[in-house]
Amino acid sequence: MSLYLLTPPTSEFVTLDDAKAALRLDDDRFDALLPGLIASARQVAEQECARGFVEQTWRAELADWPLATDVLAVYRPTACAISYWNTSSAWATLSTSDYVYAANGAGTVLAPALTATGWPTLGTVAVGPRVRIDLTTGVESSAVDTVPECVRTYICALVGQMLQTPELSATQAAQAHPLLARLLDSQRIFAA
Repeated sequence: MSLYLLTPPTSEFVTLDDAKAALRLDDDRFDALLPGLIASARQVAEQECARGFVEQTWRAELADWPLATDVLAVYRPTACAISYWNTSSAWATLSTSDYVYAANGAGTVLAPALTATGWPTLGTVAVGPRVRIDLTTGVESSAVDTVPECVRTYICALVGQMLQTPELSATQAAQAHPLLARLLDSQRIFAA
């Protein structure tokens, strides 16, 4: 089951000034480069921890309704919206009272609500999805001060590593030094 980013974050919780202070940069020669490095470092932190730190919405498109055992790789969503291709050959929005969602390991599971009679009947399509599940995760921009300091430190340090060794990010995916990566241990999701 694949997911794609539907609505990216609108802001970063590590600012240009935060990064410059952490890296002891007192001029503006990297000001155009730093925002992209900050976003890249946040994405690495999110992937390492299997969770979103800033608000973003991910979409799963399915050919059929998910089983209660299907796990969507979005950890602890703050919102869920489901639309489906109905028997009238149109997209319909499923009422939030007709389904439930919950964390399961490093992901999320969905099921019809106990008060519902099951998932609605899907219409037919020649090809393509019949169910769209939008999961929002991370904190709103007004609450970014709740992002743990260890994550902020990791992002600033990874930005510094990318600035010092630009050839690494040009030849391979951005990865933190193994000791630096330990900063994120308290935020990682370990599935049993």
